[in-house]
Amino acid sequence: MTTAADIISSTAEILSDPDQVWVTDTYALKWVNLAYQELQQQLRDKAVSHIMKETTLALAANVTSITTSSTPALPTDFIAPYKLYEKLTSAGSYVPMKSAPFGFLNQTAGATGEQQVYQWRNGSIYLIGCTAAVTIKMIYFAKFTLFTMPGDTVSFPDYVLPLSYLAAAIGARSRGQGDLAKDLEAKGQSSIQNIINYELKAARAKAGEFGE
Repeated sequence: MTTAADIISSTAEILSDPDQVWVTDTYALKWVNLAYQELQQQLRDKAVSHIMKETTLALAANVTSITTSSTPALPTDFIAPYKLYEKLTSAGSYVPMKSAPFGFLNQTAGATGEQQVYQWRNGSIYLIGCTAAVTIKMIYFAKFTLFTMPGDTVSFPDYVLPLSYLAAAIGARSRGQGDLAKDLEAKGQSSIQNIINYELKAARAKAGEFGE
């Protein structure tokens, strides 16, 4: 099992402090979490599946929004929607919903049997409000759970290398080693790109299997 301690140890090695004299767990964990958030943002920007989750939301008729406080509410680890599908709660199969551009969701156009479209803005999902109860299947970008202790599990072992380089870059910068920090940052970014490239290659291969 890969843990945050593995990233911290690797970070210390990169910074030539294998005994962790100055790369202590306390400092390194902060650097690792900052690197983790940067990794999350880049993976989200490229729609990498590592940070996606799926949930279903059963909506009563005439619901016009899904927020952090609505019933049902957005998941607590929700960042943004990726794709939404819907079906009548009573029957039927899921069909894709369309995303309306900002300012183009007409919530006064009159209710329909299904929601059909949605709009993501200001941290909430807005709907037209339909006459029937529907179930929405949502694939969404989920927040990483930040590390609180070295023993916390790393969700994907491939994250160790980029997080180690990025955390080491932060550590080097904190000691005024700007040139070293730039070099480590570049290595971290290259490692992130490798993860993204692999994801894209796997997605293309999967699409080919299904004739897409």
